[in-house]
Amino acid sequence: MRAIYHNLGLSIIFLSLLVSCASSGKEAKLIKAAGAGEAGRVGKLIARGVDVNSSDVLGVTPLIAASAGGHEDVVVKLLKGGANVNAVNYLNKTALMLAVERGRGSISEILIKAGAGLNMRDHLWKTALIKATEGDGQKMVKKLIKAGADPNIQDFSGKTALMYASLNGSRRIIDWLLGGGADPNIHDQLANTALMSAVEGGHPEVVKVLALAGADINAVNAIGQTALSISSDLGKLIITKILIRLGAKVEKPDSLGRTPLMMASMNGRDDEVKRLLRAGAAINGKDHLEKTSLIVAAEKGNESTVKILRKAGARVNAVDYYGMTAMTYAARGGHIGIIRFLAAEGAKVNVMDRNGVTALGHAASSGYIGAINALLRAGADITGGKSEDKQAWHLARSEGYVKTYRMLKDVELLPKARKAATLKEMRRIFLNAVQHGAVKTISVLMQKEVSVNFRESASARDYLYLSSADLEALGEELAEKYGAVSNKKEPVQCSGLTALGLAVYSGIDSVVELLLKNGAETDAEDSCGQTPLAIAVAEKHLNIALMLLMHGADVGATNKLSGASPLIIAAKAVFPKVAKALVAMGEGYEIKDKFGFRALHWAVIKKSAEIAGGLLQHGAKTDAKDNLGFTSLHWAAMNNDPSLASTLLANHADPEIKSMDGRTPYELIAGKEGFEKTALLLKEATKSKKQEPPTKKLSDEEIDPLKYFSRLQILYYRKWMAELFKGEGFCSYKTIKGPMHSGKSGADVATIECIAKEYAGPEAEKKNPLKLLVTGKDKYNEKALAACGCDDTSQTPLAPSKQRPGEPAPVSGAL
Repeated sequence: MRAIYHNLGLSIIFLSLLVSCASSGKEAKLIKAAGAGEAGRVGKLIARGVDVNSSDVLGVTPLIAASAGGHEDVVVKLLKGGANVNAVNYLNKTALMLAVERGRGSISEILIKAGAGLNMRDHLWKTALIKATEGDGQKMVKKLIKAGADPNIQDFSGKTALMYASLNGSRRIIDWLLGGGADPNIHDQLANTALMSAVEGGHPEVVKVLALAGADINAVNAIGQTALSISSDLGKLIITKILIRLGAKVEKPDSLGRTPLMMASMNGRDDEVKRLLRAGAAINGKDHLEKTSLIVAAEKGNESTVKILRKAGARVNAVDYYGMTAMTYAARGGHIGIIRFLAAEGAKVNVMDRNGVTALGHAASSGYIGAINALLRAGADITGGKSEDKQAWHLARSEGYVKTYRMLKDVELLPKARKAATLKEMRRIFLNAVQHGAVKTISVLMQKEVSVNFRESASARDYLYLSSADLEALGEELAEKYGAVSNKKEPVQCSGLTALGLAVYSGIDSVVELLLKNGAETDAEDSCGQTPLAIAVAEKHLNIALMLLMHGADVGATNKLSGASPLIIAAKAVFPKVAKALVAMGEGYEIKDKFGFRALHWAVIKKSAEIAGGLLQHGAKTDAKDNLGFTSLHWAAMNNDPSLASTLLANHADPEIKSMDGRTPYELIAGKEGFEKTALLLKEATKSKKQEPPTKKLSDEEIDPLKYFSRLQILYYRKWMAELFKGEGFCSYKTIKGPMHSGKSGADVATIECIAKEYAGPEAEKKNPLKLLVTGKDKYNEKALAACGCDDTSQTPLAPSKQRPGEPAPVSGAL
């Protein structure tokens, strides 16, 4: 409502601006002169007969203007001239209210003597007396009370002058109000009394005065609070003592069933807690949710309060409505000190709440490792919980606390690993540890000579080569023709994973690294022919894929069921970051899957210009056909992708090749609505191809291979680094024995094969292999290049100094 009045006021002000002048003629001059205190001018205007009760659009009269401005002589003249002492402005304020608000004592007295209404209300129902108490106007209150102002009138919020005075702590005003008949037990709209206002303001003396005047000590407000509850909540210790001495009930609960002791415990008011306990507060009382003072103190992390309550006899294992104890709440909040204290006091650590979660589960779901350790030392059951999904490790994982989850799995599995006596049992624990990243358990079992390369046989996973997104990219009609739809209906079960394959599936870098360092086979296939590298690419685990490449994983390995290589999988999954590394290996461009799709086909089908560009730059064939005779250019046409079509044509894609049904790329889309741009591009390419002159055969002298080369990729992973080059007549080298392993001196060691190529012509090539062993962390790269006579290790790609005649320019969008 206040906002409504405020907006109304603004509207009226705006109206006054539209009117442009407050009033017209002599009346306006009188109002202006009165507000400016020009007594002489006011007298002349009154003598000329100007209306003393005229007002502007805001309701301001000459008397209101003079009173607000503090011009006593003008006020007297206006009253003698017949001014209405009770005229109001647009906010329903009288001259007396404005004089009181602005501390005009003498003018207020004149107005009162002139008959000003003492109990008139403004737009917020406030009287002159209420305004006087709000502003601590002691003399004004005295005058108004003597003049007969009613002290029990309530404003819009239900507050009286006594409530405002009690909140402000003005003892003299309170005495005048009480002497004038103020009722201390009137309630405002929230059922708060003057006594509660005094408590809120922190005025002990006022509390005493009101109590002696008959204020109800145990009155309850709208939310069930008493003066004592408020005092306990706010930590007003002196007032708490006074109220208890005056007979306040220490067990009076609020609307939520919370007693003053609970409020003090919740807010960590230790002195209040002690005082209430001495006054006989029930230490094990419960609120509507069955929480005790100890539970709420533990929930809020008030350790000192918890100790006070426990010493006074609080039940340590009390359970609330949710089945949670003080220990459970302390764990959920990560309050380590409280957990340790309660454990020492005999608190149960494995109690399950109504959802079947223990204290350890709550600590884990919040990622509090310190609290977890404290609970484990106190005897918490690592497998506690109603079901597996309620166990601590599972809750930590579901909330994204990966380190916490893996630590908990190690805590669970390590004792079992140390006790395991049979190989079968050790392998089962080993696979469990691999799947969940329990590195310590894995290390212990490897020390017990568990092979890292045995295959699990108990579980199987679905293998589905084509996802719904792949089928959508192919289109329903073509998917049917390729026989691809059956893959969606009948996923194959794959088993026989090694520990490395399982770790790759789980995406746990640290476990993959540990297994590789301990001799895991990088290319061990499961029953479907999937290698760890293929799994890493399919699951989009970039770091793991790079790690496997650094360990010599076979980039040309294909799946038995689909025929797909890692490069094909990367192109199909639109995974350019790993495709970049695979392209740099210089292998697998022409491997095709069971549908005849090569990596370039899939890059075009999935509209990945980045992957397609990289493949084209490094020699992928543009005119290779799939099982239906479609080239990559056919797919660019069917996808209505003029950009990729242009890239393929720039790399010598033949626009006249026909599919098995006898259609060229252009003929596939000719006349289709929306395909006009792509169709025109293919049509023009077909014309220009027919008009091309025969290509001149290049002589040996026209080829300068040593100056034409491209530097493809530098891959880094931790300490392992490999420089991958595809030589086109330039010095290159590669790691032939990797990964780097620690030598006897502790330095990193890698064996490098440097190959210097010298061309006598395009057909002749002489290889001069130089094998050398280089040591030192991150130094072999520079030494190997120097031995080969190549450039330094700058990561900036080296641009060709001379383009080979007839060679296409570098492809846009290349990796």
